[in-house]
Amino acid sequence: MSSIKKLVLIRHAHSLQAVNNAPDIQRELSATGIADTAHAAQWIISKKLVPDLILSSPAVRTLQTIRLICHHALFASENIQYDDRLYESSRRNYLKVIAETDNCVNTLFVVGHNFAISDLLIEITGASYSSMTPCSVASLVLDISSWAEIEAAVDVHFDIFNPANNHC
Repeated sequence: MSSIKKLVLIRHAHSLQAVNNAPDIQRELSATGIADTAHAAQWIISKKLVPDLILSSPAVRTLQTIRLICHHALFASENIQYDDRLYESSRRNYLKVIAETDNCVNTLFVVGHNFAISDLLIEITGASYSSMTPCSVASLVLDISSWAEIEAAVDVHFDIFNPANNHC
């Protein structure tokens, strides 16, 4: 039995460099990053993507990104769960986190960092996409009945928003 699952990968928006030797996890969004979240939200709305669950890295910049997208798209921010495994991580860890998702979730948003999120997009789609730029959003349609089948997904349909060349 197969069904459709939607996976939305979001790279955090443009962020400021660390100030006064602050830890990387505390970096905040830049003015450009803040503005780009509105465009990302418009694109997400135009694709009729509504999250059942949002998994985010605990980094300040990822939290700011998804909270602003939720604000602009009028999504409930209560659907955000933070997972430490999505910070300073690898595509393998992202796959593990996704595979553990409850199957009642049909549309899953994952908010994270490069290079793991770009590597994940390439692995799942087989596309030769070079890198998700800040605040890029990739929408993947997967013909799977369980998130545990994520690595076996074939013929994945996807669409990508890049704020540098796709302002709505």
